Amino acid sequence: MDQDTTLYIERFTPRAMSAIEWRTARPSVIEAVALAAPRTSQDAKALLCAAVAFLNSPCGWDRVDPPSLANLLTEAAAEIFARSDAKNSRSLAVYASSLRALVRARGGQTRTARAVDSAVPETTPAMQVAAATAGVSTVALVLACERVSRGPVTRSTLSRVRAATVTHDRAGTVGPDHSSAGALLAAEHRYFAQEVVTTATPPRPTTSPSARQQLAMARADRAAAARALSGPRLAESPDLSTLRPGVARALTAYRPQTIDPGVWVHLRSLAVRLVAGAAPVSDVAARNGLTIVSQFLVWVWAQPGRPDPEAAPTAAELLGSTLVDRYVTGARSGLRAAGAPDATISTVRSVLRRAVNSLDADYAPSSIPAATMAPPYDPAQCDLFVEIAQSQPNSTKTRNACFLIGLCLGAGLSPSDLRYVRYCDIREVHHPALGHYLTVHVPEGIRRTVVIRRTHEALVRRALSLQGNADSTQPVLGTSTTRRNVTQAALRSIVTAGAGRRLDIDPRRLRTTWLFAALNAPVPLAVVLEQAGLTSARTITDLLALCPSPDPAEVARAMVALTDGRMHLGEPRTDER
Repeated sequence: MDQDTTLYIERFTPRAMSAIEWRTARPSVIEAVALAAPRTSQDAKALLCAAVAFLNSPCGWDRVDPPSLANLLTEAAAEIFARSDAKNSRSLAVYASSLRALVRARGGQTRTARAVDSAVPETTPAMQVAAATAGVSTVALVLACERVSRGPVTRSTLSRVRAATVTHDRAGTVGPDHSSAGALLAAEHRYFAQEVVTTATPPRPTTSPSARQQLAMARADRAAAARALSGPRLAESPDLSTLRPGVARALTAYRPQTIDPGVWVHLRSLAVRLVAGAAPVSDVAARNGLTIVSQFLVWVWAQPGRPDPEAAPTAAELLGSTLVDRYVTGARSGLRAAGAPDATISTVRSVLRRAVNSLDADYAPSSIPAATMAPPYDPAQCDLFVEIAQSQPNSTKTRNACFLIGLCLGAGLSPSDLRYVRYCDIREVHHPALGHYLTVHVPEGIRRTVVIRRTHEALVRRALSLQGNADSTQPVLGTSTTRRNVTQAALRSIVTAGAGRRLDIDPRRLRTTWLFAALNAPVPLAVVLEQAGLTSARTITDLLALCPSPDPAEVARAMVALTDGRMHLGEPRTDER
């Protein structure tokens, strides 16, 4: 850990726990977090907050003696915690991922930064042509792709388009060509399909828990304490008849090629039980799982210090142990030295964890539900935001509001982008055909240069005129680039006409609104992705359902580009469009 992370851990004081409780729990929590070796202060914060949230839940801690996280915090306890509140399931599941990191760190597994794969995924020639097609909006391009390929365009397809145009060698300042810049400058707000917008989950009530809820929490606390004292309970063997027929046949017919038949006789029943408990979805997944599990069991059998070295491993021996973490941590270096890709190592780890965790009767894997994306603001709302930003009572509030609205709506910057932008990063460009226009450079994070749309250029110019004596290297919002979210102070300072009235502005929805306008403008998809700084196509595919129907002539041009590109680049061309 670096000095800043260590200092953050030492100074951390939770708001969700009383001072007396934190004084009691602090040594155990600090020890567990230190074992996980957080890489940054934000990483340490996530681990600390997750540990505090777990201790505040019915986990079995009596809040008198220091908590024994080694007994209380297990894989099963983390999953129970993630399922403890259906109304807040996503937040709890995110906490649970940090809790799993604490559990696995205790088993000796240290987290490593994920390596960046510099290889560009393979793209079809048709999608390469589509990526470079000018004068066609993303909405029209996707509709044309669906008609040509006779199937839906998926996120992976759009990701391949991005990979074809943005390589790691080009990472850094990315600016659009002038033809695309002109289309982005003129992109206007569009109304979206209201009928497909899903309403967000209503806010949770802030009232105190009722007497019945308090009794339920007390019962859950006693049950958690009993589990911690008695240890994990061995689950019953899974019934193979409940699996798909192909999966059950694959499990019973499997014979490993690299394990001696005499050894396999002793390992077979446990290997089948482990893989069946992981619920493979196909016969291929079942055979692959048995290959991984059988090699793991051979390794376990050869480990020193076992109670009975001659006897084959048992389910009770694996239950609640850290053998998986030890095996994966040791095997990782060997697999990597042999040239195994990270995907293979991750697969081995996930298959073994799921298989061994299935032995625990209290374990049930949880999943993080997909977050409902808030729709873009409609044009009337955007006009209101612009009017309010220009009508603030003093120059400081006006400058902050204009920068916030102008850069989020005009350039699609996110809150994380805004903390890096300085006055000197906003520049004026002159082009013979486009005239004068503004660009904003994001110097850190996902570095890129974005043109500011004409509809909000006036806001940014107004904010620049109120710069005063500020240094050109000073951030446009806030005073420090290390602050995580600089938009909150600007939002709180916006004044509205109604007394006590708070304006509902979400910078993320402002960015979504810009992206929605860009998708419906005649801008190549590759440029949209570069300008947005997107590394995933999820947002694109979610917004496509809201987009209005494109111009049929524009779709026809996109289809011609796709089919001509197939013929020119060697793909078979079909006469049916």
